[in-house]
Amino acid sequence: MSAVLRCPQCHASPPTRLDDRRIVRLTYYQCLRCLCAWVTKKGGIVALRRTRSGGFGLEHAVPGDSFEGARERVVPLSRLLTDWPAVRVGAEGRRLVVHGRELAAEDVLSGFPAGPLERVRVLDETGELLALAVPRGFDPGPSELPRRPSLHPDVVLLTSESR
Repeated sequence: MSAVLRCPQCHASPPTRLDDRRIVRLTYYQCLRCLCAWVTKKGGIVALRRTRSGGFGLEHAVPGDSFEGARERVVPLSRLLTDWPAVRVGAEGRRLVVHGRELAAEDVLSGFPAGPLERVRVLDETGELLALAVPRGFDPGPSELPRRPSLHPDVVLLTSESR
C-alpha cells in the first residue's frame, strides 16, 4: 500500500500526470514551494506564469513594458469582489460608513446578513462600493448580555468629500 504524498505547507496532493503539451494547470496549489519541488522532480521548470488571480485573468492584464490602453482596462470598484455578499445602504448608511460607524440592520436597505459571515461589501443605492465590513455580534459570545448584530466597516473607500 502506498501513501499519498501531501505538501507539508498546503496539504495539497501533486497532480498525477502532465498533460500532452507538458503544461500543468494548477488551481489548487497554495504553496509555490511544493509546486516547484514536484515539478523539479519531474524535469524542471521551464516557465512559470500566473494566468489568473481571483476574478482577474489575462484579459484584464496590461503589458508591463507598455501602458497603452491601461486607462480603458481600469476595473471600477463596483466590479471588484463580486463573489462576496453585499449590503446596500442609503444616504444615512453612507454617512455612517464615511465616519467608520457600525451599521445596524435598520441602517441597511437590503442584504443585512441573517447569520455570521467573514466579510461583506457595502454598496450605495447606485451599486458603488463604499467599504468592506466585518459582521459582529451574530454568534453568541461568552457573556449572557444580549449582542446586537452589526457591520463594522474596517476598509472605507471614500471620504466625507466624496459625493
